[in-house]
Amino acid sequence: DPAEVSQDTEETSGNIMSAMMNFPTVYTFNVVGKHDASDDSSQTAFVQAVEETVRKGAGLREDVSLDSTVVPRSTKYVKVSLAVTVESGAMINEINVQLGALPDCVMKF
Repeated sequence: DPAEVSQDTEETSGNIMSAMMNFPTVYTFNVVGKHDASDDSSQTAFVQAVEETVRKGAGLREDVSLDSTVVPRSTKYVKVSLAVTVESGAMINEINVQLGALPDCVMKF
């Protein structure tokens, strides 16, 4: 259960996740985005945008290598999976908000 001082409302973020997980932990972000199948650079740009967003949200330096897995989903979509160490449920929530703000993002989980 979340701490007594924490209220679970639609305004709070990360309470349930913080109660279920021990932090710091490795968390895998999954993002599906649109890309132009005839232009490889659009897929590369989307993958780079996801990596930059997660790197910034997790407080990682630019020289830290991230190991992302890229899986095409039909000819119009690509799924990017990226595992990083996070410090809290709120950090996961904030990174997901930032990923959802990416122009080509269709889904995040």
